Amino acid sequence: MKRIYRYLGVSLSLSTILLQLPVSARSDNNSVSNNTPLYSLGLLIAENLPQAEFDYQDFDFWSNQCHVLENAQKYDEALAACEKAIALKPKRQNIDLWISRSNILMQQQRYAEAIASYDRVLKTEPKNSFALTQRCEALSLLGNNSDAIAYCEEALHVDGSWGSITPATAWFNRGVALRKLTRPEEALTSFERAVNLNSNYSVALAEQCGTLIDLQRYEEANKACDLAIKTNENWGKAKEAIAWNNKALALFNLGKMSEAVAAYEHALAMNPNDVTSWDNQGMLLHKMGQYEKALVSYDRATEINPKYSLAFAHRCDTLNRLQRYEEALSDCDRAVALTSTSNLGNENLAYLWHQRTNALLGLQKYETALDAAERAIALKLNYAEAWSNKGVILWNLKKYEEALVATKKAVDINPKYIQGWFNYGRVLSSLQKYQQAVTAYDQALNEDVKLVDNFTLASIWANKGVVLWRLKKYQLALNSINEATKLNPDSFEGWYNKGVILLDLARYNEALIAYYKAKEINSNNASVWTGIGIALARIGKNQAALKAFETALNINPNSTRAQRERDVLLSKF
Repeated sequence: MKRIYRYLGVSLSLSTILLQLPVSARSDNNSVSNNTPLYSLGLLIAENLPQAEFDYQDFDFWSNQCHVLENAQKYDEALAACEKAIALKPKRQNIDLWISRSNILMQQQRYAEAIASYDRVLKTEPKNSFALTQRCEALSLLGNNSDAIAYCEEALHVDGSWGSITPATAWFNRGVALRKLTRPEEALTSFERAVNLNSNYSVALAEQCGTLIDLQRYEEANKACDLAIKTNENWGKAKEAIAWNNKALALFNLGKMSEAVAAYEHALAMNPNDVTSWDNQGMLLHKMGQYEKALVSYDRATEINPKYSLAFAHRCDTLNRLQRYEEALSDCDRAVALTSTSNLGNENLAYLWHQRTNALLGLQKYETALDAAERAIALKLNYAEAWSNKGVILWNLKKYEEALVATKKAVDINPKYIQGWFNYGRVLSSLQKYQQAVTAYDQALNEDVKLVDNFTLASIWANKGVVLWRLKKYQLALNSINEATKLNPDSFEGWYNKGVILLDLARYNEALIAYYKAKEINSNNASVWTGIGIALARIGKNQAALKAFETALNINPNSTRAQRERDVLLSKF
């Protein structure tokens, strides 16, 4: 009776597999000798194990094992088998073995070695489109996207042997590399070509969705993601979660917040250990102003992958918004320390240094913050936010003319940058260029403010009110301040400035109400108590006014306005 031996579910004849080790391959302590192949013996399962010795120089056996183990995704054993077969007959072309070896190295994320292995294929078959396309992908994964594009284009040009893939794969890999190089229009064309060749190419549709988001074409992006999810085929190494992630971003930019949150929930339900989904969910919650919930998402991402530097950078951003600057700086520093082991790319590195700048700004470490801002700008020359931050730092260092240049650069780069116009206005105001400052604030408020938090909007209105007050346009100033306190009822600057304007309008009782509101928010401010004292004195409540002036001077003995008003009041007793 012919004995049949099973290998991982594949039936093989007796001449193919004999599990018993030959005597010459054993050692006295029953361990495998240095000459034993590196594949796992436990993977070979035999029935009625024969006692015959096996010829380890059998090329056909190792060649077969190379492919079978590759298909079984036993990559370490497969690689050893491939290399054993190649070593047995090195003078053969062995194209199929070199391709398997290369593919295995790709699966092991050993991209540089995979490239060298594909080069061996291309040396023999220069028009092997499969090897050219795979080399393109490996180069892109190593960050060498310009060369990657060239190899994908060469694969399409020669249109040679495609093996297990089609030209759609080359168009897809070309699109990925182009997108990484921030060339979205070209990337979109590449993904469209891939989808035209293979309408069921879900991962290409998902990348097409992402590229349309890059181009701010959110409705089209949402439709592309829906099609990817509906088709649900040919994901390659990706997962369906990538489409749900991109759909969430498209929905967010369309202002459909609850639907965006639901899309991220879909992504996480499919892959609860996907750090990208957790990180993206955190960014969405951050943009929605739900900062504490965002921190929970980032924490989950960093629990899954403690070396995920981008999540630490995003966490730093959120902590900056919460004004928890020490913690923010710690997270940014953690992200910086991890950059040596991660491939963030210049875009994300610039963002990281920008957030570190924000943390240092919050801690009033202006010189160090300036260095961080310069690092961000060096990584991304057209980084409007970093230029604006640089201006704010210079403004705090009282280098107003330099600050003006930096903040103007920011709005020149991005004329729709609301915070940039706000900062530019503040610098203009410091230089007493009040009318230009009003124009800058108006520019900020005329942009699409739906994604700007109320705190920032209230600050813009409050600062505009101060400048209008400087221009003696009191009613317009009061209107601006009212907008500020409506948007942010806890705006100290809003209520304080309202008190100042109402004093100038001789509306003392209303001024008193505004100052008391400011006092509730910050009772340790000498200017607030001085304002309270002035308003009380103007309505004849001299004793209460005197107490207010004394409180102001206890807080700040050098407050000349409080001293002067107190002395005038005392002269009346």
